[in-house]
Amino acid sequence: PQTQEQIEAMLKIINISTVEDLYSGIPSDLRFKGNLEIPESLSEQETMKKVRAILSKNESSDDMISFLGAGIYSHFIPSVVPSIINRSEFITSYTPYAPEISQGMLQALWEYQSMVAELTQLDLVNSSMYDLSTSLGEAALMSARVTRKDVFLVPDYIQPERLETLVTYATGPKLKIVSYPCDKSKGQVDLQTFYEIVKKQENDICGIYIENPNFWGIIEEQIEIIGKIAHEHKAIFIVGFDPISLGILKSPGELGADIAIGEG
Repeated sequence: PQTQEQIEAMLKIINISTVEDLYSGIPSDLRFKGNLEIPESLSEQETMKKVRAILSKNESSDDMISFLGAGIYSHFIPSVVPSIINRSEFITSYTPYAPEISQGMLQALWEYQSMVAELTQLDLVNSSMYDLSTSLGEAALMSARVTRKDVFLVPDYIQPERLETLVTYATGPKLKIVSYPCDKSKGQVDLQTFYEIVKKQENDICGIYIENPNFWGIIEEQIEIIGKIAHEHKAIFIVGFDPISLGILKSPGELGADIAIGEG
């Protein structure tokens, strides 16, 4: 906490007399008057008991089968994971690409890269982006730099937050984000409309993106066809994937992806 002298010095710098003056822009009839009805503080034990009592009224995916979709899937986290990540070798305030990162983390990231390379069947793996959304933005920028084109195709049914992030990345370099639709009867790409959109933009397409499983939780069955169309038009083919799914589904490398992005 600040001393009275420090408070007075700060008020003098910003040329006001009292702390109350900071709120002068708020009409008096909108200001709360009186005391807030906040209960007395509780001990840690009492707080945990109260919160658990409230939470116990909810039902989670541990109690029920989840059909949320949209990338929100149930994941089992082995109990060893918290123990490992709380070791001193892994606790660091630095992002994975900072030169000051600890050596233990560097070794773990190398192991991670090796395993992801095996999963995706791709030659190069970075370590890493923040999440799939920012990876999608970077993939779009990479596609534009490699091809010198400015149209990037995405499904119109990807997560809204991912699309917003992509649009943010595309704004500076003036990339055009063009969406292609879903066949609502199948929950997959409407291939005919997709091809028509490609034909309209064919000389300007830098990259084509698709996810598997898609936003609806459905496995896209036409990815290889879409990849072939992308390469026929000299565009970069990007596949978004769920790492856990690669125990069953074809890897991005097998599907012909030039770039694969994921999270989880």
